[in-house]
Amino acid sequence: MLHDVMPNKLANATDAAASIRKRKFLSHWLHELETIITEIKSKGIKILLLSELANIPVNYRYEDH
Repeated sequence: MLHDVMPNKLANATDAAASIRKRKFLSHWLHELETIITEIKSKGIKILLLSELANIPVNYRYEDH
């Protein structure tokens, strides 16, 4: 199971140094995510959203509804 949100400590920071840390974190996170997905798919495992698996809406944002 993967979470698709940035940790609050980084997401809420606004100074210039925080902006650099956010970009580095995002770059690292995307690289790691790509590696994980590639390995999962290479093993023939299907990736599903939790809402698909549970067949109910899960963890949606208020703005989306």
